[in-house]
Amino acid sequence: MQIKVMMEMAGTTETSCFNPEDCLVLVSVEIGPEYENGGNRFDFNVVTHAYLRRASESAWGRALLIVNKFEWVEIEKKIEDLISQNSVKTWNDGIKFLSLYMNWEYAGMVNSKGGILVPASKPNELDKAFPKS
Repeated sequence: MQIKVMMEMAGTTETSCFNPEDCLVLVSVEIGPEYENGGNRFDFNVVTHAYLRRASESAWGRALLIVNKFEWVEIEKKIEDLISQNSVKTWNDGIKFLSLYMNWEYAGMVNSKGGILVPASKPNELDKAFPKS
């Protein structure tokens, strides 16, 4: 797997984070198999320690990367480190692995008989759509 594209969800690679040491930024990254041009989108929040310290309310933390300072180079390195931990053999298994850390663009969807992604009605349908090879 490899990173194809990485951007702030606003659609640019320039951060809207006014203070890189105190911010929360939603990041989108396209990751795909090395042997293919495209990939799938995975989203996650990058949040700094300073931002968390001043947060006034409790919150869930799924798909969250905590950093000291918002820097694109560091974020890309963290994603590459995560990808390098993955020793799966298929892209479908790679999706499952990455989905443990980031939100996958097709989460909650399964393949219908015609190959079209539709909302999953049962939790185990994602496993049926992406069986182990």
